[in-house]
Amino acid sequence: MLLDTLSRWSFGITISLHYIFPLLTMGGCFWFFIQSLGRAPWSMLRRSVPPLVLFTALGITTGYVLKWHFEKIWTPYYELIGDVFYPLLGLEAPISLAGFALFYFLLFRAFKNEDRRLLNLATGGLFFSTLISASVITAVNSWMQFPSGVRIISNPLGNIIERFNLWEVVMSPTFPIRFAHVLLGALVLGGAWQMFNTRRFNSRAAVFLWLIWMIQFYVGHHHAGEVYAYQPEKFAAFEGHEEVYGPADLFLLPTKDHRVSIKLKGMTSFMMYNDGNQPMYGLDAWQEHYLTDLLDTVFASYHVMVLIHFLLFGVFIYLWRKREGSWPSQAWALVVTIAAATVANYAGWYTTEMGRQPWIVRGIMTTQDASSPARLDTIYLGVALSLTAFISPIVLWRIFGIKRRIKALLGS
Repeated sequence: MLLDTLSRWSFGITISLHYIFPLLTMGGCFWFFIQSLGRAPWSMLRRSVPPLVLFTALGITTGYVLKWHFEKIWTPYYELIGDVFYPLLGLEAPISLAGFALFYFLLFRAFKNEDRRLLNLATGGLFFSTLISASVITAVNSWMQFPSGVRIISNPLGNIIERFNLWEVVMSPTFPIRFAHVLLGALVLGGAWQMFNTRRFNSRAAVFLWLIWMIQFYVGHHHAGEVYAYQPEKFAAFEGHEEVYGPADLFLLPTKDHRVSIKLKGMTSFMMYNDGNQPMYGLDAWQEHYLTDLLDTVFASYHVMVLIHFLLFGVFIYLWRKREGSWPSQAWALVVTIAAATVANYAGWYTTEMGRQPWIVRGIMTTQDASSPARLDTIYLGVALSLTAFISPIVLWRIFGIKRRIKALLGS
């Protein structure tokens, strides 16, 4: 039991270290592309490159260690999705790596020659390369939430699954809205980081943040609706709704302790059906073994994510008012945006992953069946690889003065 717990913690550390870097790279590359379309000075644009190179390197190193964890700790699960997603998983890494290599090369050429068109191509290509990896990983995760495009075949040795439609596997019903939700969260986080790093915030940046916030509000609402449609037991955990089938209230604080919680009666039903008296399935409609054993944590993380979204509303109002103000007045608000977006992205991801327990692939494979027997040497090696993947790029960055070398390649 202790080894299983340590094994889960080893994996949790690895995936948590990895998760943030693709978001920073994706959002940062997008805002870098937007900046390249304007008339920002080359000296300002050069400041964008070193952090993006480091984020990309950290995303790659921690990603490969994460793959090792899946192979060694979650072997039955990895074999399962390998059969289903092999055509995509086999191409995702080499295509993404080739894209990064090509477009970073073009980026350095663009800076050397101060060629705006080549800069546009390179920054747009870098963003597209991040989308390739993000779309495949999100497709795998969405399929885990609601499997489609496969059939279950029973035989004397157990059940196996067979893929019969790759398009349906990739485009599971929850994929489009989930991918949009992840992408928008990355754009806020990475975009705010790039604005802070380049020390450049203006009206266009303010409009960008406002536009992303409004789209995310719309997408988040529809994402919640799709969760209820395809994973109603998970949605009930989000909202803390317990009745078998009755009107659902909306809690406004990340705690299920009714002594301190604030709730709006029937508001969740109203948001889903435009009718506050409309009954919805609650936690009591399912047997206990079908529900996550982390109900309070799921409830809290979901409401933390929602509350931060509205906290950012206030921060963006401030940034809009200061869009033509002095840099110090903008900088602290961007730091708050980066911190809040980081917490919100993690809270949303933890909500998604913990909320679907005990299933790792809903209705097909439980988390218990997805893991290999825990071994102490695997745990030690996993932790060592995770820390090495995170620390090594940073240490090499410092020892070899890579930031200085990048600046030299950029012609600065």
